[in-house]
Order: sequence, then structure tokens, then C-alpha cells
Amino acid sequence: MFSKSGVKVLWAITGLAVLALSAATVLLARQAGALERLRQQAAVRASAADERILFLAAAEGQETTDLWVVPARGGQATRLAENVEVHSFGQASPVSLISDGDERRLAFLQGPPEAMRLVTLDLDTGERGELFVASDGWWLASPSASPDGRRLAFISHEPPPDEEFSGDLSAALYVVNTSDGDIEQRLEPVPVWTPLAWSPDGQWLAANTGQARSPKLTLLPAAGGGPPQTLSFHAAWLAAWSPDGAWLTTAHWELGGGPKLVSWDVVAGREVDLPLHGTGPGVRPASVFNPAWSPDGTRLLYQAGMDSWSMGLYVVGREGGEPLELFAEAASTVWWACWSPDGEQVAFLVARGGGRDRSPLEMDGYVVQPDGQGLWQVDAGIEGRVQWMAWSPDGRRLAFALNGEGDELSPGQLYTVDLEERSPKVLHEGLRGYSYPLWLAATAGDE
Repeated sequence: MFSKSGVKVLWAITGLAVLALSAATVLLARQAGALERLRQQAAVRASAADERILFLAAAEGQETTDLWVVPARGGQATRLAENVEVHSFGQASPVSLISDGDERRLAFLQGPPEAMRLVTLDLDTGERGELFVASDGWWLASPSASPDGRRLAFISHEPPPDEEFSGDLSAALYVVNTSDGDIEQRLEPVPVWTPLAWSPDGQWLAANTGQARSPKLTLLPAAGGGPPQTLSFHAAWLAAWSPDGAWLTTAHWELGGGPKLVSWDVVAGREVDLPLHGTGPGVRPASVFNPAWSPDGTRLLYQAGMDSWSMGLYVVGREGGEPLELFAEAASTVWWACWSPDGEQVAFLVARGGGRDRSPLEMDGYVVQPDGQGLWQVDAGIEGRVQWMAWSPDGRRLAFALNGEGDELSPGQLYTVDLEERSPKVLHEGLRGYSYPLWLAATAGDE
């Protein structure tokens, strides 16, 4: 039998043992958590090490553009295809990624211009396929793959004899099956610049139909899905789906009132007008371009201004509210903008010194947070014009193409920059006219 003092000693010893065990448990848990974080970081680094970046560029001494790929960590570039036609309108890339399960293929246009073909390239096997051959004298443009990889939309048009394009040019819209190239839909006329916007589930393709001066926003169903549906917007020229497919946003011209940015509730069939600012509060812009939904579907990014060479960058809530100005500068225009995959940043290009009849003298890249904070210039201190930017799959890095101030095929470089380090590094050089980088995530077989 224990005395009172003995019991106290036993309790003290037991308490110390419990405390020691608890401390050991906490330490082990912390170590396990630290090991798990290290494991995850190592997995991310291993995956990132196998990422690749596609880009278009011309070899020295040639006037045609080729498709290349280079490891994102650096190394030798490999030419994947020759004579690739850089033919798209607006912010559309001339290269579209077809993703169907574990299979990843590229769709792009191969020349020469008088005999254009729509072709595919399997990124794993290198196998090539031909989906469509243009009619004599016709050009192809703007390939766009559906989210499920089963269909590919593009436009076909006959260029004017002097090859001077205008917004009045009409075209035909095609939708083909990506497995065999069978034509599932053909629609004309459509404006040559029509946006091709697939709904997230791949069941609808939003495009403009009719004449270029009074286009109608039309929803084309997937094969066998019923007749096209035309929405009642006058002179619509843009289309952007929300990530959940519940909203379709368009810019259209209101009779007697100028441009409007409107979201269409696909389920309820109602319109929500989104307020616009041009060069200041209360000023209605004359130009609106490139609406883009945030990855979480809560905000909408767009460019607006008094003309196409004086546009700022704005963001507005899903159902309206006060727009927030992210960037606006006199004598400049925001040329292109894109959300990071995690929605935490926005990358955009600013053109300065340009005009309707002249190319911009400067093209610089920027990153800003969607609340307007943290603005910084990606290419600060680097000579040349930034042509295009692309986010890494994790949203932590950017690739950007930079070229000299000469012609379109001037010598240039391909850069990458880490958002934390903010120190651009040359990934590749030695070619001309770098453009349209596309960051590819590592596949399961690469890890």
C-alpha cells in the first residue's frame, strides 16, 4: 500500500511520463507533417522538372515558322513541325491542345498558305494526322478543341486578292471529329474574327453568325444535340463561359447607346448587365474586349477604353458591382490579359506608341493581383518587345516570348520568370520571331 507521499510521487512520475509522451507525439506529428510537406514539394519539383514549353519560331535564314518544344528547366529545343501557319484572330492561339484522357495531341495549321491543312501531332508518340484540307484558294484559322477533346472547331475563308484583311470578311465555321476528321457541322456566313468558345462540358459552341457588321451570338449544340440557338443581343462580338457553364458573357452594341457587357444566365434565361468604366468613373467606353472569367467563377476580367488603342484593364464581380481598375495608362492599351491557374494573379501585356496604322513601339509584360495590388513589370530592364506570355500549371511561373524591334521575325529569346524571385532567365535563344509559348504539365509517364 502506498503512502500519501508515495502516491504524490507516483502521480508526478506518471504526469511527467504523460507529458513526455505527449511531447514525443507532437514532435512525431510535426516531423510527419514536415516530411509530408517535403514529399509534396519534392513531387511538385519532380513534376515541374518534366514540364515542357511549346513555342513558335523561325530558324535563321528561313521565312516560315516552325513548332518547337523545350524542357521548362532548360536544355535543347526540338523541332516538332515545320511551316506552321500563325493564323488566328483576337487572343486565340494558332495551336490548340486536344486532351482526351491520357492522350494529348496538338492541332495546328500547316502551310503553305495556298494549300493549308489542319493537322494533329501526338505529343507522346509523335504520330501525325490530317483532319482537314482547305479548298483551293481558301485559308484556315483559329483551331479550337472542345474540353473533352472529341471535336475541333475552326474557320475557313477566302482571303481578298491583295491579302488585306478587314472585319467585314465572311467565313465558314466547321466542327470536325478529332478521331477521323468527319465534318459534323458547317455553318456560314460567320465573321472571319468570330470567337470560338466551347462550354465547359463541351455540349455547346458559342460563335457569331451572320454578317460582320451585325453578328448574332449563336449556340451550336454538339452533334445530335438539336438546332442552333440564337441569343437576342444586337451586334455581339465576344463570348466567354463561366467555369461552371452557368453564365455566358458577351459584349454587344446597344442601339443608340454604345457597347454593353452582359452575362446571360444559361439556366434562368436572364441577362445581367455588368457596369463598364472607360477612362474614368462614369465614362462609358467605346471599346470592350476579351472578357475572361476567374478560375473560381467569382469575377470577370475585361479590357475597355475610348478606342482600341487606349484601353485599360478592369475586373468586376460575377453579377455586377463596382468595376475595379487594375491598370490604365494614357497613350497605351492593354493588349492581352490572362488569369493565373489559381486565380491569384493576372498577367497582361501593354502596348505603347502604336495606332491604327502603326505597330506599337513598346510591348511590356506585367503581373498584378486581382485586387489591384502588387503590380510589377515582368521584363523590366530587358530590351525588346514581349509578344506573348503563358502560365505554368502551378501558377508560380511565367514564360514569355521577347523579340527585337525589327520585323515580326527579328531575333529574340524565350524567357521564364519565377513570381517570387522576379528575375527573368533566358530559356532559349538563337531563333527569330518567338511567339505563342504554351506550358505543358508533366504527364503521369513523365514523373
